[in-house]
Amino acid sequence: MFATTSRHPRLVSARSTARQPRRSSRGRWDILLKVTVLALLVGAIMTQVVLGTSGTTGPSVVVQPGQTLWGIAIRHY
Repeated sequence: MFATTSRHPRLVSARSTARQPRRSSRGRWDILLKVTVLALLVGAIMTQVVLGTSGTTGPSVVVQPGQTLWGIAIRHY
């Protein structure tokens, strides 16, 4: 009925035109690279959030014997 070896578009069978083109391996590596970079960026941001290393530090207090937490809070805050 139809010749599958012909290059003419009208003579190519419907079965051969229905195939989806495969992605190249380069396209898969590009997607993998993008996902990896995104995961690393999100991980770095979440690490800063969890550890609280946003660059701000509070005042430091040296506790002396006999001092209470309430007394330090009243004096400094």
